[in-house]
Amino acid sequence: WERYRQLPSRLPGYAAATIRAGACLELLTRIGEAVVTYEALASDFHRQGNEAMENGKAAVALAHHQAARRIRTWLVERGQQQASEPGLAASHARCGDAALLDGQGVLAQESYLRAAELLERLVSRGDDEGFVYAFAVARANLGNVALVAGDPEAALQWYGKAIEGLEPMSKAAGRPGLRSQLARASFNRGNALLGLQRLDAAIQDFTVAITLQAGEPDELALSFNNRGVARRARGDVNGAATDFEAALTALQSSMPSKSAPAESLVPEDVATHLEPRLRLDVVVGFSENAIEVLTRPRPAVRSSENERAVAVAVAARNRAYAALVQGQSEVALPHFENSASTYSSLVGREGQRDLTPQLAASFASLAWFLATQPESSLRRGARAREYAWQACELSEWKDFAPLDALAAACAETGDFAGAAKWQAKATDSAPAARKPELYARLRLYQSGTPYRAPKPRL
Repeated sequence: WERYRQLPSRLPGYAAATIRAGACLELLTRIGEAVVTYEALASDFHRQGNEAMENGKAAVALAHHQAARRIRTWLVERGQQQASEPGLAASHARCGDAALLDGQGVLAQESYLRAAELLERLVSRGDDEGFVYAFAVARANLGNVALVAGDPEAALQWYGKAIEGLEPMSKAAGRPGLRSQLARASFNRGNALLGLQRLDAAIQDFTVAITLQAGEPDELALSFNNRGVARRARGDVNGAATDFEAALTALQSSMPSKSAPAESLVPEDVATHLEPRLRLDVVVGFSENAIEVLTRPRPAVRSSENERAVAVAVAARNRAYAALVQGQSEVALPHFENSASTYSSLVGREGQRDLTPQLAASFASLAWFLATQPESSLRRGARAREYAWQACELSEWKDFAPLDALAAACAETGDFAGAAKWQAKATDSAPAARKPELYARLRLYQSGTPYRAPKPRL
């Protein structure tokens, strides 16, 4: 034991040496000291995992938290339930966070379920508010996994259980962190309801989230944006436009800053290892009459500047389409441009390649607008062709919408041969329900006539 404990912590194999030091203490029947040694190592792995999560290194974080989980599982199996079970619950939850961030949904679900089961046992043994809170967060995390997996029905059930646990606690004075978690659970339940086309209930949950998010402009903006989409889907275009404007105002008035540290999001009496470390941003768009959902798990303590930019891009595009339905084309143009330039910056300068499909769609929307507007003062055929070409390249010439926009831009510039060529390719690539509409435009271009877009439907 003396030899092992003298090894410097910077040496490779230090963790193994610490485990062996603990084994020596066991053989020496110094059980209390052995437990302290093991738990210290588990805490060190836990800390390193949290640091890796904050830096977006999900795989590294997962490895560290799995190491902490193995040690704490070993301690619990040897009778250290009271001392080690809270830490083990935290390790399960953090493994779930890292797995979800790493795109391993099955492992995330398994880890969160184990955390929830253990926390439920801890809750049943007493009235510790910290465990009640952590149990509710674990259920909300299971909702996140289901939402990312495209199962809104399961997500709805988990968020409902989380809200049941958080609502009574949030009414106590001096609990801003609880209000924040309740707002996020309500927001995400609204997203699940939106996915199930239960629009009135979704609007109600988004409204609850909005009332709880004073002082949190980024969170508030997401709730306004998504409520706007629900209103738009319900046919309330003016209400939707108001919400999209509110989202943009909140985002543009919010200066880039780091998210609040996790310590401020929990009651003071909750142990630090049970703090939530991951959040799920869900940004919903509505182009023409189709809903588009973008889910982005991210560490709770990382800078939110890029996430804010994504929300700006989506909300701006939403506002542009709402303006078109309202007959305000001149209002729509700067919002289409804002969305395209924001996505371009995120993909180009910030290197967020996962947003390439959104960038392509944004370029295609702007190109379509510039090529097909009835008002001649708003049409810019050459620019439209440029944007449409970029959209086609970004989508590898496989998506029908950029090809459709490119054909319209060619027709606007008088290149009807090119318009017919690209429209034929767009028609071939389009889903069956859209083929008649695209074929009609093909006949139009073959006759030497450009296309003029009608007012978008609700």
